[in-house]
Amino acid sequence: MKRRIETPRRDVRRWSATLIIGSAMFACLGLGAVTFAQRQASVNPLTVQRAERFQGRATLQDKTGKARAVRLAIYNWTILGRQHVAEFGEQGFLLVHLYGGKVTTVIDGKKENHATGDFWTVPANMKMMLDTNGEMATLEVTALNAP
Repeated sequence: MKRRIETPRRDVRRWSATLIIGSAMFACLGLGAVTFAQRQASVNPLTVQRAERFQGRATLQDKTGKARAVRLAIYNWTILGRQHVAEFGEQGFLLVHLYGGKVTTVIDGKKENHATGDFWTVPANMKMMLDTNGEMATLEVTALNAP
């Protein structure tokens, strides 16, 4: 006597709905990264990823000792392969930490090479051009802007 195991239809429907919703969410996440990368001139959207880690407000003390409110945002960038980023997409005063890899930057016409562990700043209203010099570069960018 052979036993036949049947799956109730509602379990199949539930599994199908979960698969469809999960696929749609995965596709949307990928499209968000591609859309941002496409805004960057001459960047391959499949090899540049940007993830927001924090966004909020902070109070800093300026040179005169006066408290000043700023918007603070922290982003992680992962750039795969040898890439040329003609204009880095973050705005405001930037503090950049190179977690891994090697990059060459041009800020206000000054070319600098950076390696893993380096920190540098980009003054507000200045553009930074970036070239990766290896297989991958990972950066953490802290951006400060006026509210």
